Amino acid sequence: MTSTLGVKCYFVKQLVTRPITVHPASARPRGVHLEWKRQTVERHLKGECLYCLCGGSSLGVDCLHCHHTDSKHTADMNGHKQDRKINQFGDYEDTSNMKPEDWDYRWGKSQTQFHMPKIHPMLSKHSDTLTGKRKNLRIFLPLCGKAVDMKWLADDGHDVVGLECAEKGCREFFEEQDMPYTTENLTECEGKVFKATTDKKIAIYCCDFFKISSKTLGKFDCIWDRGSFVAIPVTQRKQYSNIITPTMHKDTVYLLDSFLVDNTVFGGPPFNCTEDDIKKAFGSQTDIKKIDERDAFGKWQESWGLKTFVEELYMLKMK
Repeated sequence: MTSTLGVKCYFVKQLVTRPITVHPASARPRGVHLEWKRQTVERHLKGECLYCLCGGSSLGVDCLHCHHTDSKHTADMNGHKQDRKINQFGDYEDTSNMKPEDWDYRWGKSQTQFHMPKIHPMLSKHSDTLTGKRKNLRIFLPLCGKAVDMKWLADDGHDVVGLECAEKGCREFFEEQDMPYTTENLTECEGKVFKATTDKKIAIYCCDFFKISSKTLGKFDCIWDRGSFVAIPVTQRKQYSNIITPTMHKDTVYLLDSFLVDNTVFGGPPFNCTEDDIKKAFGSQTDIKKIDERDAFGKWQESWGLKTFVEELYMLKMK
């Protein structure tokens, strides 16, 4: 059958339409499906992403390269129906290997429900553990978004450094805090650093976390990891630790907030993280201790199809 389907460009987020021929999965021979795959990949290389409009038993085919879809179902190479897992953003895209451009896309759609408009409860409860009641410390928040934790820590007399891959998040932090800032380009990697021009010592590096190092970031007295480690692809956790640990000195206190979550039904992020997972990534260089745990299950987590959602807090120190 022939139909006019919406084609959504993954790069500029525009919606256009064009007539194309669709073969329902039940009637699509393997050869036709392979031809459809070839055409789909060609469209993607032109900067287009075929938006999957499948539903029920009549399956369409989404972009086989970036899997951009809002549908719960897709088709395998033989046209057989496959279920997707809902992700944090409420759709069925594969979010297991998100890159900076994927986070840019989510920020562009204002899909930032993970943002807390108030101080993170684990930080307010354990701030003395993090800082040892000392002032003028240098504190790092990896993948910080526009967390108000940064201003709270700066108000307490600390030098705060964040890192965020989405430029919109960096700008929104300073704008929402009514804080003037400057920007300058980075030299180690592509990106820029946002710096407050007030008396607050706040800087946010806007770049790919995996492209920067301690050469640029320097050393920190404290690290507040408020969901960063559990947001990155699971396959990159050791690489993550190899960037974090060189920024630590012998007295650095690193608080890592993590979750126990069933990723067999929920696509993430966040991704399940046990104490053993943390030890695999950081255990060779740090001592690890769980210091808190709470039931963090709520309506949002229920909408992901979860039955439980446990938050855990770990303290890491260099051996």
